[in-house]
Formats: sequence, structure tokens, C-alpha cells
Amino acid sequence: MSGVTFSGRTFTTPEIDLMREIARDYAGLGVTEIARTVCELLDWKRPSGGLKNHECRLLLEHLRNAGMLTLPAVRALGGRGPRKVRVTTGEAQAESVAGPAGGFSSMQLQLVKAGDESRRWRQYVEQHHYLGCPVPYGAHLRYWVRHEGRVLACLCGPRRRGG
Repeated sequence: MSGVTFSGRTFTTPEIDLMREIARDYAGLGVTEIARTVCELLDWKRPSGGLKNHECRLLLEHLRNAGMLTLPAVRALGGRGPRKVRVTTGEAQAESVAGPAGGFSSMQLQLVKAGDESRRWRQYVEQHHYLGCPVPYGAHLRYWVRHEGRVLACLCGPRRRGG
């Protein structure tokens, strides 16, 4: 077997043998982690210094399709498309709150915790926001705005670095 050229780089027979060995020995990791490992070992990087993970995954899939190595099956970790929030009818409909924000001087901002509270926050947004509850891009924090124990609002904002 001779070398293989892919994405501007020619891989030698020993490099392809190494890819085959890694794919076989670390099949429990999954294709993405195997691609990262191959990139690190072969020092396949972008001009900026980052690993060419995506190109390496495509190369591994190309080699698999050519019968040159075996890759583990792709794991089904989640559905495709936007996540659906199931709104339960267990909660009573909240009565309307009206008035200027200054009239609610004892408002509290409370960070939403994981688990049931997070699920409840998503249900509120799905039920009351005109866009529903799409998954925001990037790291984010979610908050309840409360007044005398009642939920007045749900907020979502970017997570700040270092703070």
C-alpha cells in the first residue's frame, strides 16, 4: 500500500498503519476522540496551531470507506434539530402582575440550579415566550426574577469568563 494524500497532506504507509492501530485499540472512545488522538500523534495542525480534528475525522472516514481501517459505530448521543421542551400542566396558571419595576423594590435574582429547577425554567420560557425555548449559543446562565416568592421573569445571559 502506498501513501494517501488528503486535505493537502500525504500520509505515509507507517502513518496509516498507526491510524489503523489507534482505531482498533481505542475503538471504545468514539470517532471524534480517535481523530483527536491521531492529530496529536501525527502533529497535524492548522497554521494557527490548532489540531485539524475535522479533517482528520474526514480522513478516517475516507480510509474506512476504502476498507483500510475499521471505525467504531457513531454513538447516538442526542437527537438532531432543536430540543423540544415538554410543558406539563401541573402548575396553576399565574395571575398577571402589572406595574413599574420600582414598585417591586424587593425583587431577587436567583441562579437556576440543575435538574428539576432547570427543567421548570425551560417550561416557563417555552410556555410564555413567543419564541419558545430554543437552546442558546455558547455558555450561558439562567436566572429567576422573584418578588415575595413569586416568579416574575426568567432571564438568560452569557456566562462571563473569570467571574
